[in-house]
Amino acid sequence: MLSVNSLHLQYRLWISELNEDINVLRIFTDYLAEVSNKQNNKYAAPVDALKKKFAQIRNELDELKHEMHLQKMKLGAIAKADESNINNVKETIQHEVAELRYENFKKQFNTLKKEVTELETD
Repeated sequence: MLSVNSLHLQYRLWISELNEDINVLRIFTDYLAEVSNKQNNKYAAPVDALKKKFAQIRNELDELKHEMHLQKMKLGAIAKADESNINNVKETIQHEVAELRYENFKKQFNTLKKEVTELETD
């Protein structure tokens, strides 16, 4: 059975994974800079498109991480108040919406990672 504490842990894990994604974006940004600096730059258009996608996904990541942090804090407060009805707690923090948002973000991010890794394989 799911508890408030396990839900709190889930948010902590999601936030940690989002922090990891930030680091991956930083590394990919450095990689794109390297690709951009090549003499024969047939990758200019794809690099520019990826940079725009990076900016968009970083904004989404920051918003999602902020929302999850707020929900994690609410869960911490609820856990201290010993709220026992997990369904009411999930509804209060809109857990299903957050979970769906997180899953959609991860799909987008994984697609972006694939695009970056395939950049120079053409």
